[in-house]
Amino acid sequence: MGKIACPKCEKDDQIQKVSSLVTSGISTTNYKNSFGNIETASSQTRLSSRLSPPAKPVHKPNLLNNVLLFIGIYLIGTVIDFLSQSNIFGGLSLIVGLGFIIWISVTPSNKHKTLLSEWERKIDNWNELYYCYRDDCVFDPRNGKTASASNLERLL
Repeated sequence: MGKIACPKCEKDDQIQKVSSLVTSGISTTNYKNSFGNIETASSQTRLSSRLSPPAKPVHKPNLLNNVLLFIGIYLIGTVIDFLSQSNIFGGLSLIVGLGFIIWISVTPSNKHKTLLSEWERKIDNWNELYYCYRDDCVFDPRNGKTASASNLERLL
């Protein structure tokens, strides 16, 4: 790729890579609070905030479904115990139920995997974007598309 210029003004003297603009727009400072403890404070410019990358999706297990699943497995074990007149299945179903819930809680769903894949694609695109101060626009030098800072998502 040759020299990068803004597609609107066709100049390169007022452009900056979005990722470096976001990084340089964040400042962090340490200070002592009134108790003498050291704390950290951060601030971010409005432009840096508007151009920030999309948030990474978080895996959130469905607690209600897990609890209902656990109760169901435990009840099945209890019914089997009652019908067979033994006490082995209730305890076993308790262990199996807890293990199954832990496994479900830490294993990402297909929906989460899809969201994570989309996020990775968006981050790859975000890392290629530039900002023009003169025209107050974000652009992708690979295809010449532009958007305002508040519509950054269009380019991802």
